[in-house]
Amino acid sequence: MKSGIVLKWYSRAVLFVAPLFFLPLVNDAYGIGKMWFLLASFVLGLLIWVGESFLKGEFRIKAGRWWVWGLVILGLALASWWRMPLGGQSWGMLSPLGLGLLVSLWGWLFLWVQIGDREGGVKSLTWSGILALVLSLVLFLWPEAKLPLIWPSAENPWFVLRADWSPTGSVLNISWWFILLSVLWWGKVKKTLKEGSGANSALVFLGVMLLGVALSVYRLWQIKLVLLDIYSL
Repeated sequence: MKSGIVLKWYSRAVLFVAPLFFLPLVNDAYGIGKMWFLLASFVLGLLIWVGESFLKGEFRIKAGRWWVWGLVILGLALASWWRMPLGGQSWGMLSPLGLGLLVSLWGWLFLWVQIGDREGGVKSLTWSGILALVLSLVLFLWPEAKLPLIWPSAENPWFVLRADWSPTGSVLNISWWFILLSVLWWGKVKKTLKEGSGANSALVFLGVMLLGVALSVYRLWQIKLVLLDIYSL
């Protein structure tokens, strides 16, 4: 059964927005913001999937191996979370790398298996990456004397734009994102070269992603990234 058109385009929109999404009003605007976005979008996506299946009069669940292994990992995480004290459960659910994120990622893994739209997903991530690259270039060229930009006011800031700002939460995060996109497009370049068509456009996208990697690495050097060990927490 082919996936419904609404769910397919909805998933593409989520993939485009998720890397760029943040909530300025919460303490961890990027970690917690993205986690809650993924969780809320998964719930809505699940409702869309159920609704489209109901309209078609057919409920079929595709069980891919990654979805099954994800379910095993989620089950182990739930068992560990259940054994925690109440305070640990609250922290584990709300933490950016806690149970809430695992539920969100597993949920979207389930939906992506049902959709089977790998090409559309790569395109959504790519255009999201291009938008992030444009934002990075604008910030890179912005006069340093005019930074930081604070909105709406310095007394009650919701959003502070500094030289090391990135919609992914940090310049290091966006570097890894561009590396991932470069790997994906390198695979597409090899595939198109074998097929004998579409190699030029794939090479252009690969070049754009590599430009993003180079710019991010230079920004890391420019801001003098400092990595702390675990004992510094």
